[in-house]
Amino acid sequence: FRYCFYFTQGNVKSIDNIKRYKMIDSITKKRYTILGSGTIKLRKKDLRMKHIQMVISFMLTVTMVIGMTPLTVVRAEEMKDAVETTAIWVAENETEETVSVEESEPFAEISTESVEPAQTIPETTNVTVPAEETTVPTEAPTETVTEPVQTDPEATEATSPKETEIMVTEALEEITASAEAADLLASGRCGKDVYWDLESGGTLTIYGSGDMDDYPSFWDDFRYEISNVVIEDGVTSIGKNAFQSCTSLTSIIIPESVNTIGKYAFALCENLARVSIPDGVVNIEEGVFADCSGLTSVFIPSSVTNIGDYAFSGCINLISVDIPDSVTSMGEAAFIECSSLISVTIPKGVTSIGDLGFYNCSSLRDVVISEGVTGIGNNAFASCQSLERIELPDSMTFIGDHAFFNCKKLSTISIPDSVSEIGENAFWACDSLTSIVLPAGITAIKPYTLSMCDNLKNVVIPEGVTVIGDFAFLGSGLTDIIFPESVTYIGEYAFYGCHNLTDITLSQGVSEIGIGAFGGFNITAIYVDDQNENFCDLNGVLFSKDKTVLVNYPVARKGSYEIPKGTLVIAEAAFSGSSVTAVTIPEGVLDIGNMGFSYCGWLSSITIPTSVTSIGESAFVECEELKDEIECPECNNIIELDWGDECDCGCGDDGCDCCSHEDHECHCHEEEDDM
Repeated sequence: FRYCFYFTQGNVKSIDNIKRYKMIDSITKKRYTILGSGTIKLRKKDLRMKHIQMVISFMLTVTMVIGMTPLTVVRAEEMKDAVETTAIWVAENETEETVSVEESEPFAEISTESVEPAQTIPETTNVTVPAEETTVPTEAPTETVTEPVQTDPEATEATSPKETEIMVTEALEEITASAEAADLLASGRCGKDVYWDLESGGTLTIYGSGDMDDYPSFWDDFRYEISNVVIEDGVTSIGKNAFQSCTSLTSIIIPESVNTIGKYAFALCENLARVSIPDGVVNIEEGVFADCSGLTSVFIPSSVTNIGDYAFSGCINLISVDIPDSVTSMGEAAFIECSSLISVTIPKGVTSIGDLGFYNCSSLRDVVISEGVTGIGNNAFASCQSLERIELPDSMTFIGDHAFFNCKKLSTISIPDSVSEIGENAFWACDSLTSIVLPAGITAIKPYTLSMCDNLKNVVIPEGVTVIGDFAFLGSGLTDIIFPESVTYIGEYAFYGCHNLTDITLSQGVSEIGIGAFGGFNITAIYVDDQNENFCDLNGVLFSKDKTVLVNYPVARKGSYEIPKGTLVIAEAAFSGSSVTAVTIPEGVLDIGNMGFSYCGWLSSITIPTSVTSIGESAFVECEELKDEIECPECNNIIELDWGDECDCGCGDDGCDCCSHEDHECHCHEEEDDM
């Protein structure tokens, strides 16, 4: 037998048991044994060797069908893309006799107005077929046809299944050998009705109909050779991780038929430069273009409503992106570390900018947030060190933790009164920020909100704020601060290190002050509104209202200080970090709090009365100039204290404040022993 393939124009309607029939050429009247057929989606390019192999495999597994109506066979070059067609695999009979279609034996007649076998194996003998009217009219001119002809004395019209199997095996071997010379590196199926070809030049073509499979591994062996991807119309989705780590990929053509792009589909395609997402895609999934470091531009159509988590993360060369008004949500870290991105407009449909949305976009200078956006997520613009100004819309209600953290060049920000919450560290280390008006809607300034803002001179705290959190203005450049009457709590170290603050005036509502709240470098006086019911000041030193507790000594006030009589308690960290050189504690004082005189580097003399019954932990830590001989409050003798060395009392602790007098018992671990 010689083998040839006919591809018919149009699908052949089914009847049972194709092998009952012979095929007769209506022009030459030659008879052929039909070995099999099957309906397939076929395109011009599918006539390559490996696809013929696929067709043969297909024909061996499907129910073989053929109709009795005349068929029109077309040339390969005349076929259209994705034509539904029937492949007929035949063997020419050994006899040269001609027959008529009127014979009693059933035949499937085939018209050959335009006939060229798609593949013959191995050699062919040319047969000229004269023009003749066909059963299916066509405008194509009369053609000559190459028909496979060879006689075989062993052949018979009836082909047994065993003979068919042998013929198929031989055909496949020859087809495989021929395929090695073709330009197709590999091919296969990547979905129920989706196929792929990889050419030697690096072009990967995806074609067919329907969805691609997720996590395809079909081209893993060639992943680093793929330079171009062409997805043809009819394919409706790109699978998850489909082209991940195709590091040589430079271009991708996505048809309008695609409506879904799976997670991390193009992640780590570091040489992919441009992408146009087709209209019809609704969701840009998680990590689709993550770490596409060569991507410079992307088109997002108006059909997109969601940009997923990490969608464009690490696209370090992405310069600009237009986000359409159709987008209503932006996921976490959507554009994180897009270090070349210069400007962005957040559309009105977005309700909230996701956490880490534009984190570390170090070139981002211009941000427009449209009316309608209600929130900025945690770290959304953190470390955007080129961002200079930003205006928030009246629709804004919250600013997340670290939202503008470390934005070194941010000098101007307008926050509407609609904002009711500003998160922790929101403006930490915004070195260029010189002034800020906090919105009337907030009730608390959270920890570290404006800390380390070196050039922040003025801040307006609105009426309604009740809490100033711990470290809220730590290390800022404030020159003045006015507390509204609504403030009741000032947190620990809230204004610590504010080197430009020289004095503080507390409003009448303040009722609690955390330790170290005013530990700034240059504060020389702390004043209190006369109407305050909890605190007062005596010559700029902060006391409780009844003057029995010394709350805070101004850290920048130098010289000696005599604590007034009537004082009972020196509060925790009351003198911590101060510039005082000598302190006289009057008789009657009972308690020196924890860290009471800690870090007083200039303190060289202190008198402790016999009335003192308790000295707190680390009360004199790092008081390097203080003389070693003072009066012990427990044994009323001049004794030696240890300031950071191992305690002489034998407890083994470093920095123990117990005296080493031989009659003094160590109390370092009394609380632990009691427990």
